Amino acid sequence: MIINVKYMGLLALKTDMQEEQIDFDGGTLRSFVELLYEKYGDEFKKTLVEPDGAFRMLVMINSQTANYETALSHGDTVSFLVISHGG
Repeated sequence: MIINVKYMGLLALKTDMQEEQIDFDGGTLRSFVELLYEKYGDEFKKTLVEPDGAFRMLVMINSQTANYETALSHGDTVSFLVISHGG
């Protein structure tokens, strides 16, 4: 199946792109993210997740907040959004 991916902030720099389509065998967001780790390496992983595995960014699937156990379907869009803090 094809998954559309949108990268923002540091992930766009790490991947050298803002969007791409990835062929994925299916499963959950967890297995998809592991595929991205294999493709882009440790620096990508360190940018995306904390040492305990929690996302450093907001991860959405089709504009809905997602977690590691969210199932993916053909044509879904996974977006990695920078969380900014300020006042």
